Amino acid sequence: MNIKACSHGTVPSRDCGMCRTVYLRKWRQTNPESSRRATAKWRRSHSTHTSRLNKASKTRRRMRAIQLLGARCACCSESHISFLDIDHIHGGGSRERRGRGPNHIFREILGGLPNPHEKYQVLCSNCNQSKRRRGRCEHESEREARKIG
Repeated sequence: MNIKACSHGTVPSRDCGMCRTVYLRKWRQTNPESSRRATAKWRRSHSTHTSRLNKASKTRRRMRAIQLLGARCACCSESHISFLDIDHIHGGGSRERRGRGPNHIFREILGGLPNPHEKYQVLCSNCNQSKRRRGRCEHESEREARKIG
């Protein structure tokens, strides 16, 4: 680092967080291949930490996506967040997940899809599994039985 006054009025040093951030950002832009190698090496040597960060990030995206879709089971109105899943309304979720990866659904709901309610809905785990195995949820059968009876 060159010794000159930085924007916040002190001499740049490795101890100054702001100076180091600016320096590293410029270095990454001018040395993209070295930056990728260094990042990959750091991730390998800190795999536990990286795994924990990735899991926390995925959990936050999942929570935001569920909140955006209504945070309540469309079938039985369950609202306990740990019981809720995101369901493909027209099916095909497994095929889509295999083809596009497990996290694309969050990116689609949170920013890429104009109206995610047409493609996705929130279901509790029980309703989601029932729909998957039987083609419909047991709650729907019960509601129809009440209408008929």
